[in-house]
Amino acid sequence: MSKESAQSPLLATLRQAPWRTAAEAAAFGAGASPELGDLLGGLELLTHRNLAQDQERHALRFAAYFAMVQRRPDEALVRPIVRALKG
Repeated sequence: MSKESAQSPLLATLRQAPWRTAAEAAAFGAGASPELGDLLGGLELLTHRNLAQDQERHALRFAAYFAMVQRRPDEALVRPIVRALKG
C-alpha cells in the first residue's frame, strides 16, 4: 500500500484542494474533526515542494489547514510547525 493510499480522507481532500475560494477552504477546515496525525500529515502537505507549485491551490490548503489547527490546537504541533517555518 502506498503512502498516498494510506492517507485519511481528510488529508486526501486537503491534498486535492477542491475548493474555489479561501472561504470554502476555511469552512471545510472549521467543520473538520482532525486527529493529531491529520494535522501532522497536513503540515507535510503544506511543505511539499511539488504541491506548492500551484500557488492558488496551495493557498487554499493553507486556509483549510489554519482553520483545522484553530479547531484543534495541540502543543504537539508547535515544534513541527516551527521546523517547517525554518525550512
